[in-house]
Amino acid sequence: MRRRVAVIRAQLPAITAVAEDAADRLGRNPQSRLHVSKSWDASFASEMTYHGGGPFGVEDADGSTLGGMVLMPVRSWDRDALRASLFAERQLARNRTTIVIGSTAGAPAIPVGQRRLDNGAPDGDVSRSSETALANNIVAWTFVAELVAAATRNGWHPGILRTSLMDDANALNEGITWRVNDTLASRRIPAGRLGSAYLDEVDRVLQAASSPARVVIVTRVATALNSIIGHGGKVYMGSCMHWLSEELPRDSLAKGPVRGFDWRWDTEKILGDRTTAADAVVWFGYGGTDCPHSQPAGVFRQLKRATVVVAGPETAKPEPDFLWIPQAWRLPDAAAPLPFPPGSMGPVATIEAGITWLWLKRLLTQP
Repeated sequence: MRRRVAVIRAQLPAITAVAEDAADRLGRNPQSRLHVSKSWDASFASEMTYHGGGPFGVEDADGSTLGGMVLMPVRSWDRDALRASLFAERQLARNRTTIVIGSTAGAPAIPVGQRRLDNGAPDGDVSRSSETALANNIVAWTFVAELVAAATRNGWHPGILRTSLMDDANALNEGITWRVNDTLASRRIPAGRLGSAYLDEVDRVLQAASSPARVVIVTRVATALNSIIGHGGKVYMGSCMHWLSEELPRDSLAKGPVRGFDWRWDTEKILGDRTTAADAVVWFGYGGTDCPHSQPAGVFRQLKRATVVVAGPETAKPEPDFLWIPQAWRLPDAAAPLPFPPGSMGPVATIEAGITWLWLKRLLTQP
């Protein structure tokens, strides 16, 4: 993934150029918005719509009547090229410009959208789709950071959400709006600054993820989980994090030993009904085992399943009842500094948790 980040960083001027065009178009029409589509990619839509450190007021392209810009991630050209082309055509008919996030390598000859940002994939093969989906998030957050910077140079900026892990989140998020008019010259952010800051932090957490100490921990956890699989058990994976909460259930291998579950529909009942004492649970937490909107630690203890918790920030304390894979991201989960509230933007927790998930999947025994 760090190779992907290097490709994304090399195209930062191109990302900035697309962001400047988007900021100009959105700025000229206050009724227009940035859009994503739940029906196209629910994991991506959840990440870009709700994650603290991102803009408030991103619209769902499926239900919105507003014009503007659509961010459309492509996981695989092999599978999605024609569907992507048709989707972008429908958006154009709704007075929306589509910004495609997809690989330059392997891209189809047919037109897909109006602008394209490279996700660094070496081809359009479907076998890379999970890794590419995570890289699409990195491109998207880099673009959004540069969009915010470009907007400041046009006299406005989107309101930025504060992560719910911070004590001042409710106060800062109350009354937040999509568009904040701001003509202060001191708040104009130069091109490339926010995107670079975001990619710097992504690179830092990815470097931490590949450190010798982390390799030892993940290898030990994978060995324990493979022992459970070898004795006939299954590994259930769930998360309260926006991207992973959608991604893990859709990635579930119904007949295999690794299965995703959706925590939002009663974690205790789901795990109690589906799992046995021979199974294990891998939980990707946000802020610790218990998340702001989910407190599953008690359920895990009650069910007495072997439990692995992947959680951050780096200040989070491991719980002795569970195997623990630490995460290096830092509060307030916003990498790029802003000269206005909430003071920073650009979350990286999803990237580190996502790479840990992909790593574990590769190490676990599959049929």
